[in-house]
Amino acid sequence: MNPIRKIFFYKKQLNGRGRFGGVELELKKVKEKSKVIDKCEWKDWKAYTVDFQETNYMKSIKAYILTSIEYILENYNCGIGLEIGLTDIKVLPSDTQPTHILASVIIGVYGLISQHLNENQIALIDKFIIQNTDNEFPNYNELILEILKNN
Repeated sequence: MNPIRKIFFYKKQLNGRGRFGGVELELKKVKEKSKVIDKCEWKDWKAYTVDFQETNYMKSIKAYILTSIEYILENYNCGIGLEIGLTDIKVLPSDTQPTHILASVIIGVYGLISQHLNENQIALIDKFIIQNTDNEFPNYNELILEILKNN
């Protein structure tokens, strides 16, 4: 199977504040065990930043996202091997928090495996983001398991 590459966004407006995060993911079916590949190119950041260098904070965001994809694959039994590559992270510096990027990843992974989220599952993501409004990296395990239960 040729890889499928798509961009996924999470965009919401609440009380005049924007919430935006995006990722570009690549899906490939493989014969071995499912895995996650770091192919992050930081295309947007490179386009707007002279002498771009990946900061420790950017590395932390990327690690958070990669482990969340691994967690989804570990807990979603689709019966086939999948390779999901994180190829880009898209942000608006003033409006993006790690949870917004996480939301786009969850939407994207399920979209790639043709298990699009329903309204209740999106509402769970919205609630998670409202409860985690700082710039930290909250634990997403319960959220992902709850989404799987509501699938």
